[in-house]
Amino acid sequence: MKRLLIVPLVAAITAGGAGCSIAFQDSVRSSSVYCSTSRVWAAGDLVMAGGGVFALSRGAEGKAVGPVVGLLVASAVIGLYKRHNCVNFRETAPPEVWAAAEAAEQQRQAQAAADQQAREEAYRQALAAAQVAAEQQAVAVAEQQAQQQQQPEPAPQPQGTYVPPNRTSDVHRTSDVRRNTTVDVQRTVVKPAGTPASNRAQCDAILPLPPMTKSDPFGNAQAMQRMNRDSCYKCVDAGKTLYMEAPPPGFRYGCQ
Repeated sequence: MKRLLIVPLVAAITAGGAGCSIAFQDSVRSSSVYCSTSRVWAAGDLVMAGGGVFALSRGAEGKAVGPVVGLLVASAVIGLYKRHNCVNFRETAPPEVWAAAEAAEQQRQAQAAADQQAREEAYRQALAAAQVAAEQQAVAVAEQQAQQQQQPEPAPQPQGTYVPPNRTSDVHRTSDVRRNTTVDVQRTVVKPAGTPASNRAQCDAILPLPPMTKSDPFGNAQAMQRMNRDSCYKCVDAGKTLYMEAPPPGFRYGCQ
């Protein structure tokens, strides 16, 4: 029971750096008039600190829980201080500060939209390349099958009385055949299916990082995409080519 209470607290502190208010609440310094006036982050810190106090009351080790509770309480105090400054700043900020903040916010949104458009364009190009590769593979397979169908069937052996061959003449005939016969070998290269990537830049192009959103504040989608990129990096760093058969989240690929 002690460990069940200690582990979530330590995980929360590790994820937030020190606490929710310190890690996630927007302050005047970082966001100007678009700072946060919410009490949610401070309340979250206090709730987790209360859980730590409950763990201490149940006999949990003070060395593990005590510092965590102190950090959470300090984070809650900082969050309330951020909110107080934000409310006062928004009430007293002159019009030029609001105008500058609005211009900066519009620029940020425009940059985010441009980045999103670039990611979507890279994704469309990757899908187009995958479709072209699949079509090329289908054409190569069809050509190989056509060549196999055009090969003549072996002539049937005549049926009759078996006559032992002349060993001496057979040896000379075999040596003549080996000297005078030329064998033509035709090879057809079938390209693997999927979007190819042979260097790290192409890995980044076919596996673009998703944008940070409010629904994913911890960046889990970006972390998963970086893991996919690491697989691509290992393939191309070994001198091979990665062929992405299906994009994330499925992400099926081959390294050849």
